[in-house]
Amino acid sequence: MKRIRDFFALISRNIYETFLSLILTLNILPLLAPLLAKLGWYWPSKAIYTLYSFFCHQLHWRSIHVCDYQYGWCSRCTFMWFNILLSGIALKIFKMRKIKWYWIVVLIAPMALDGVIQTAATMLGLASFTSITYMSSNFMRMLTGSMFGLGFGLFIFGNLQEIVLLEKGEKHKGKKLSLVWFVIASMLISLLTYILMVFIWDKTSPSYKPLNFLDWGVRTPAQNEEFIDRGKDAL
Repeated sequence: MKRIRDFFALISRNIYETFLSLILTLNILPLLAPLLAKLGWYWPSKAIYTLYSFFCHQLHWRSIHVCDYQYGWCSRCTFMWFNILLSGIALKIFKMRKIKWYWIVVLIAPMALDGVIQTAATMLGLASFTSITYMSSNFMRMLTGSMFGLGFGLFIFGNLQEIVLLEKGEKHKGKKLSLVWFVIASMLISLLTYILMVFIWDKTSPSYKPLNFLDWGVRTPAQNEEFIDRGKDAL
């Protein structure tokens, strides 16, 4: 019992680092799923896909692939959680002003609008999937997911850091970093990471390829049933 109490006490004293480690793990596992499947390690791969199916729709035509297997997350979720991780790391290293509520709205609104418009357009086009008014591309999902992740991550980690420093009676000792410059840098990192992921997708997947180096373009499934067929290219 003492060891258990000591363990939870350690987590409590390092709650920021613990939460950051959890977010890091959440980012790594979906990327491992297709690699494990390719290597024939089906049980751990299947476990990851199943776990993440509770948090993501896993539609294959909205996902980045490796070796013809989709990631555990769709492209939007991939970059949403990636930028939450970037926010946590940046706030740990650098001293930034607490994000204002209106910046959170600015960063979150594009994904909300993109999702709502896409859902409404899909529902209105149910009679004929080939005539859907609007469908987001993977590139657009990456952009809006990245922005949402930044807004959410800066808010959550910013408040968590404030509580931790207040409880410890300490001040942040890191170098100052402009919030605006961090957002710009994070979006650039996300763009370059996305291009790299699409490049790897193109080079490793003989059957299901990106449309171009940005996978810029509207994808619709070949069959109507695939609109609700989750994890088609998973296990």
